[in-house]
Amino acid sequence: MKKDNENRVMRPWYLTAGPEVDVAASSRVRIARNLAGVDFPTRLSTEEKKELGDRIVGKFLAAPGIDPKDWVDVRLIDMDEPGCLSLVEKRLISPELLQNRETARVLIRRDESASLMIGEEDHVRIQAMAPGYDLKRAYDEAESLAKILEAELSVAFTEELGFLTACPTNVGTGLRVSVQLHLPALVMTRELKGLAEALQKAGLAVRGDHGESSAAAGHMFQISNQCTLGVSPQTTLQELTTVVDQLIERERAARETLARHSRLALEDRVWRSLALLQNARSLSEQEAVRLLSDIRLGYALGWLDKENLSWELICRLWAEVGPGSVQRREGEILEPQQRDYKRAEIVRELFAAEREKD
Repeated sequence: MKKDNENRVMRPWYLTAGPEVDVAASSRVRIARNLAGVDFPTRLSTEEKKELGDRIVGKFLAAPGIDPKDWVDVRLIDMDEPGCLSLVEKRLISPELLQNRETARVLIRRDESASLMIGEEDHVRIQAMAPGYDLKRAYDEAESLAKILEAELSVAFTEELGFLTACPTNVGTGLRVSVQLHLPALVMTRELKGLAEALQKAGLAVRGDHGESSAAAGHMFQISNQCTLGVSPQTTLQELTTVVDQLIERERAARETLARHSRLALEDRVWRSLALLQNARSLSEQEAVRLLSDIRLGYALGWLDKENLSWELICRLWAEVGPGSVQRREGEILEPQQRDYKRAEIVRELFAAEREKD
């Protein structure tokens, strides 16, 4: 995304510590919508997909209540590989959208708290994100954007089924709600596997932090609903809230158990991880995320120096260590070894900048 002097600079949403930040990293709400009388993207020609993107973007940016200067219009075909990958890492687009790169498009709010993916599985997928555990805030924002779009375009809807979507599990409300949780203690105490199996039987999904088919890097897990047909948005939100409340409580209890019975070993692990992050000359993404998971846990437990560390720094580090973000920051595609050197350099620079604040 190119910077324009006339456009506004907004602080990224993820640098703010939200509710229950010790366990909850973020909340996200996604709403799928399709235009009435238009085939799903898989049945459209390349030219039809481009025309669809122009239509949706044009109507949305011209709608009452929308300031075009708050949004960036991105055509993925115009972005390099690191730029596209960084959007996936920040969850502004899905990996699936990249498969339609020739015609795919995304509108991104400048603080990166909301985006409209155009041309993935559905015509448009609206998503809003909020720091910490704040599903209401994310839902209110996503619903507001959906209503703005629905006022400008006729969407596919029937009284019997609700909103029509490409995937049957999204038919009805088209709503997917999720919370990203940091659950290291439940992993260490081996409680998470049983809990995840119980949640899946109850109709909820437990995945890695980038959704379907992704691994849970750094003990980050995404908890979400799966089916929407016949379920109201309020019920969906309440059911997920009930489960997330319980998971947060269980994680905190597991942390207390570890702190009580294995404090010396765990505290040593946390401090070693901090020292490595601050001084390493080479860091793979896997190692960086593992170390960040340790210091996030240690900071939440109050074991680390709050003068040289903050939730903002931890969140910024997490956002900057992905391969796409590292290469985009450098402005070039890097070999894996070069990338690891640059990642370590970026991490050291961010720690130094935090110390200089004082």
